[in-house]
Amino acid sequence: MTKRKQFQSCPLISIGFFLIAAQSCFAQAAESTLKSLSTPSEWGQIEWTPFYLEVPEDILRLSSIPSETTIWHLPDRSADEIEDLLLELGMAQDAVEQTLAASLPYQLNPPYRLFPPREVVLSLPSEARSKLYAVLARYPENAMHRQPTVLPEGDLARFFAGTDLSPEQMKLIAQLSYERLSQRCFADLPALLWTTKSEAEEWNLLRMMTRVRTYLGRVRLMPEQDLGSFVDYWTWDFRQTDGVPFLDTFTRDGLAEGIDLTEILPPVPRKFVYTFPREEMGAEGAFPDSYWAALNFFLYLPRDEFSDSAEAAAELEQWYEPVDQPPRYGDVLIFRPTDSERATVASAYLADGMVYTKPSRARRFPFVLMRIEELVNQLGGTDEVSISVFRQREGP
Repeated sequence: MTKRKQFQSCPLISIGFFLIAAQSCFAQAAESTLKSLSTPSEWGQIEWTPFYLEVPEDILRLSSIPSETTIWHLPDRSADEIEDLLLELGMAQDAVEQTLAASLPYQLNPPYRLFPPREVVLSLPSEARSKLYAVLARYPENAMHRQPTVLPEGDLARFFAGTDLSPEQMKLIAQLSYERLSQRCFADLPALLWTTKSEAEEWNLLRMMTRVRTYLGRVRLMPEQDLGSFVDYWTWDFRQTDGVPFLDTFTRDGLAEGIDLTEILPPVPRKFVYTFPREEMGAEGAFPDSYWAALNFFLYLPRDEFSDSAEAAAELEQWYEPVDQPPRYGDVLIFRPTDSERATVASAYLADGMVYTKPSRARRFPFVLMRIEELVNQLGGTDEVSISVFRQREGP
């Protein structure tokens, strides 16, 4: 691709209307065993089937079992501010007093950490839990609140099938779950660990809580849809032609029956989607992150330098330009929380509010398909997330 003029800045573009559309689609697919259909569009119609990826045992064992002590980090608050905050968020006066009594004697100076008694954690009202955990999610020290386990709506027993959780544990998870944006989440693993009787049970809980939600996609050509526009969309207006031979093998009737979305993705995402990083991928000191996934989307062979933030920024500036319009296939979306200093996350747009990304550099996070709303949720549970849309510059 020929280099065009560089742009001097990357303005953030609000696409709130697009998030609303993604949220409504997500609600249809909230139960892990249900499928949802996209609205017919230039991409055809896509049937999404959500499922969960379990962290491989060798990667899981690189983690450690969390403490059974719940800790809330509020590093930028004074002791007086903490008390006022907890009351403002809906905690009962006696629960606040118990929490402060159990916490403040152990620390004379900020940054403050709170050690709420288990009975306080268990008795938090759902609304207060949602508000408090949204605040805690702003701080990287609160890892579980920042990236909670997302639960499906409906029957949790189906979600927990095969995990050997007891009825007591499933009931406790339901009790401690809370709403974050439009998702049902769980972040109280320390409280749940109290119910375990062995190290094997502890590892089983950690394995279940680190599962990652993603989607299978099946793409169909609609009966009245123009075949040319369908092929144009999935080949980036015929500039990305790796999927063309595969599409050419199908008759119109065959495309109407549906094809696996991964079969028409470019080579790099087709190879890595639904997989976890191999050990050798971190040989240079860093595993692939979301920028690596997004910027390698259209390449035949991946470029490892995209894991470096400076190299990723240079690539965006040289070969991409910001656009003030809805995203389309292959656009790079940059998610930036506006109320925290958390790092930005990148993704490659697919269709129907779905993106391809690796939401964290950590090895326990695979390359996945996610809804935009889910990625926003993972960025600390705040509605205040700006999204930049970048599109590769066209050649001469």
